[in-house]
Amino acid sequence: MSAHRLLFLPELLLEIFDSIDADPGLNSKDRRASLASCALVCKAWEDPANDCLWRAVPSALCLLGLLGPMECTQEGWNYITDISNADVSRFRRLSNRVLTLTHMNTSVWGDSRSKISNKALEAASSVVSPGSTSRCLLPRVRSLSWYSGASYTGPQILFFISPSLETFAFNCIGPSDLKRIHNLESGVDTLNALSNQACQLRRILFTWGFGRAAGPLEEAFSKFIRSQTRLQFLSSLIDFTNDIVEALTSSRSTLRILYCRLAAPQDVSFRFVSEILSNGFDSLQELNMVQSEGDINFASISPLLACRSLRQLCLRAARIGALQPPEIAAMAAAWPNIEELRLRSSVPGTLELHPLSILSVFAKDIGSNLKILGLDFNVDGTTPLPEVKKTDVFDVLSQLRVGEIDRIPAGQEENIARYLVSLCPSGVSIVVGVSELFRDPPEDKSLLYGWEKVSYLVQNPEYIGNL
Repeated sequence: MSAHRLLFLPELLLEIFDSIDADPGLNSKDRRASLASCALVCKAWEDPANDCLWRAVPSALCLLGLLGPMECTQEGWNYITDISNADVSRFRRLSNRVLTLTHMNTSVWGDSRSKISNKALEAASSVVSPGSTSRCLLPRVRSLSWYSGASYTGPQILFFISPSLETFAFNCIGPSDLKRIHNLESGVDTLNALSNQACQLRRILFTWGFGRAAGPLEEAFSKFIRSQTRLQFLSSLIDFTNDIVEALTSSRSTLRILYCRLAAPQDVSFRFVSEILSNGFDSLQELNMVQSEGDINFASISPLLACRSLRQLCLRAARIGALQPPEIAAMAAAWPNIEELRLRSSVPGTLELHPLSILSVFAKDIGSNLKILGLDFNVDGTTPLPEVKKTDVFDVLSQLRVGEIDRIPAGQEENIARYLVSLCPSGVSIVVGVSELFRDPPEDKSLLYGWEKVSYLVQNPEYIGNL
């Protein structure tokens, strides 16, 4: 086959256009412009170039603009003229290629204005699917990420919910009081639409605001989660109650990652959650939970020992009880592949802190696979640190997270640094709360103190005894 004919093979063209779409040297706008130009070269290039161009759409306005010119009004983007005679065949041809849609439905002002008016969507739906009970404009979309301004309630997202959906992310942006309004008005309708379309999702991300949801939304959320049997990833800021936790059992054989907040202890206990997850959740690998009130101790964690697939456990509560050596050994035996363990308390002054020497127990029992460890420590100036055996060290620990409330007595930093360097012969990064986000260490390293000084010495062990 001659060289010029090779350039008309669909498989080769797709590979070429895929490389344009993935080119790190081009921004998203330039990549899409290049693919649009390729689609106009000839008939043979049109379909494969459009496949790459339209499979992931950064704004719903790209699609709606195919039906006619639009302008931004106080109600959002709307059509300037009547679109009843629009080229629907072109819209259908291109919309059928869309597999991923991301849209910021957040503002009608400024350069980022992107809110779509309800009138525009109603008009587009009536033209594309006249007489149909389904209003979905994207019949094959598999991934939908929608960012909504809290003050812009309305049914816009409903026009893009397809039975083909596998990934769904809904993010509400705005003041918390407006989130409450939006939660009730849009949240229930959205969840009902997902149910009506018989969507079986694999990944769900809900950020409808922190805290306990309004009754109708909580009920709709629980009902929807109960209908899901293929769920692999769930992240939600809606506070989980007993009913929502029980609803997860529909996906017990598939759920791998769970990020959530728990309601107050009187509505759900962590022990109850652990017992639910210990029954048949054999695929669970990552569990990240926050409960702003209440206590968590090993007794409430112990049912999770049945989840032998667990790789990450991150818990934050008002108070978390310090672990004892036999409990750490039990964790090591139950979770042979554990890579991240974070148990953090949030109420200063009422903490049960771990002695720093507990790190030697972790190194001995879980040191071969643990990559991230986060605990609250009690460091005193009188308790000697244990001698580190060469066989009892962290092999792959890359990050040790400590709390900002963890205090180190003056003059103990170098002793602690020596201990940590011995425990982590491959080196380790020490993260102190969130302090590293807000300030840089002083240029004069002799001014360092506490955990920041320990962190510097661990990263630069040649300065231990010389700083």
